[in-house]
Amino acid sequence: EFEEDDCEHGADVLCDWCLEYRVKNVIIDEGITAIDHSFFNLYNLKTLSLPSTLKEIKNGSFIECNNLKSVDIPEGVTVIDNAFNYCTGLEWVNIPENVEVLFGFGYVKLRNIECPRSVKKLALACDTLETIYIPETVTADMLKAEGYVNDYAEGNTKESTFSGIHS
Repeated sequence: EFEEDDCEHGADVLCDWCLEYRVKNVIIDEGITAIDHSFFNLYNLKTLSLPSTLKEIKNGSFIECNNLKSVDIPEGVTVIDNAFNYCTGLEWVNIPENVEVLFGFGYVKLRNIECPRSVKKLALACDTLETIYIPETVTADMLKAEGYVNDYAEGNTKESTFSGIHS
């Protein structure tokens, strides 16, 4: 679904401006198991429907979807890897019980995050958090994310990104 705009092309053509500013709703069909850097910069995205078959929401999938206020992540998802950074309107996210990798959420409006007992790697970059529930199953080693952590964190280097929880 698209918002009206001033583009001169026909309704069957989507230019970069249309993609970035007109898309309001995204529905991803059943059967999709992973999303990677697919729907970034959809500034007016308001609703997101994810399939029950989804397993991984990878790096950059929904970066800068500023009007996205809430996300209900399906139960089958095990990886959320910096998928929602810079979603400046994001206030609520449902993190399912099966998530093993939970990275990101930089520059969002989340106040609370409840990490599931299944988490094996955790690196949160959300400066608005007031409450983080970390289960007793999470150890200090799990708070030291390996490899790519957050290219969008301050400093853009592994050393200055969040190794564990940063407030």
